Amino acid sequence: MQTRRLTEQDLPMLFSWWKAWGWEQMPPDGFLSDDGILVTNGDDCICAGFLYKISNADVAWFTFPVSNPEIRGVERKDGIRLMIDTIVGIAKDLGYKYVYSSLRNSSMIQAQKNCGFIEADNNHTELLKYIWEQD
Repeated sequence: MQTRRLTEQDLPMLFSWWKAWGWEQMPPDGFLSDDGILVTNGDDCICAGFLYKISNADVAWFTFPVSNPEIRGVERKDGIRLMIDTIVGIAKDLGYKYVYSSLRNSSMIQAQKNCGFIEADNNHTELLKYIWEQD
């Protein structure tokens, strides 16, 4: 397995994965970080995630992880582990002290816990406000 940087050409594939997993709303145009990675195994695209670099804090944000719904079992589990470890490694190499993640998917939550993330003891609601005029 290997990782590579996501490109704009990968986005339709990611949108199809999110749709297959039941996402009702896709990340809006311009919302995804340029720092995304894709895990592959030969010709198989397994999973992807994004790192947001926060410039005024010691924390980077890992979000929008998604996996190919057609890949199952050990291949997907190992791919997700590689994705998480790679994102964390990038953040560490950039000098961040923390990686923050906010999730709803129980499998992805468990995968991140298996990689050393701890669960905050709080309930939260994710909110997004559009601050520009939409067409």
